[in-house]
Amino acid sequence: MDSARPTITSRDRLGMTLFVALVAHGILILGLSFKAFSDRPRPAPPKLNVTLVQTSSAEAPKVADYLAQTNQKASGTTDKNGHPGKPFIALNPMPSQDAAPLDLQAANAPAQTTRDKSKTLTQRNSPYALPRHAPKPTPPNPNAPTNAHTIKLNLEQARLTAEIRKAVHDYNKMPRRLFLDTVNAKSSVEAAYLARWVHRVERIGNLNYPDAAIRRHLHGRLILNVLLDPNGRVVSTQIAKSSGSVILDQAAKRIVELASPFAPFPASVRKHYDQLMITRTWIFGPNNTLRTR
Repeated sequence: MDSARPTITSRDRLGMTLFVALVAHGILILGLSFKAFSDRPRPAPPKLNVTLVQTSSAEAPKVADYLAQTNQKASGTTDKNGHPGKPFIALNPMPSQDAAPLDLQAANAPAQTTRDKSKTLTQRNSPYALPRHAPKPTPPNPNAPTNAHTIKLNLEQARLTAEIRKAVHDYNKMPRRLFLDTVNAKSSVEAAYLARWVHRVERIGNLNYPDAAIRRHLHGRLILNVLLDPNGRVVSTQIAKSSGSVILDQAAKRIVELASPFAPFPASVRKHYDQLMITRTWIFGPNNTLRTR
């Protein structure tokens, strides 16, 4: 039994044609509308200009020209309104298209290791071997010291070191010596001791004036150094400058021996010195008198 086929009329065909035409026109119209909307410029969002200042003030200005992170009152010598300066300079002043600045490269390129162009092929078990270059002997230096010269220098250095050590040791063992003369007697204690010593020497010298000098009418002057220990005893006597007469030189030494021992050192002098050197000029006058200065 055959099923009945639907009958398509001209009215149905016209309706389908109108539907397809509407759909096509709608797609075309909507596509052009979307493209037109996308080409329109979008309105820019509102901007906020914030100025960063380097100084601040406790009082806010009555009328603010700019928006900043802290209060600041304007000052200066111009009447025109200005904009805060930029104390910092960018590392890359040229504008860039949203790209970070490139890293700085080193001024000197890294040195490249040079390789020898010649290559040597080796084999473990090979009947041939490369010749080994013997090291060149170092020529002798004519100015280089020999063993004997070095030993001699070492001995000389040891000898000088021993002498210096002995000299320092002897100097440290030397007694502390005070030198007194007419100019060098600074303190009152030293000057008083020297005055007593001179008075004793001149008194003993005039009492024991040399008879040979009287008989021969000898007179003159000499410089005598007398070294005393802390107890006032004479350690040594030395003629620093002779009078030209042996009789007068020996007479001065004898007078010192007759006048000794002298007074012991004062406590302040004994504390700092072990010996006392007295230097005086002895004058044997024409009238057979002795005085020192």
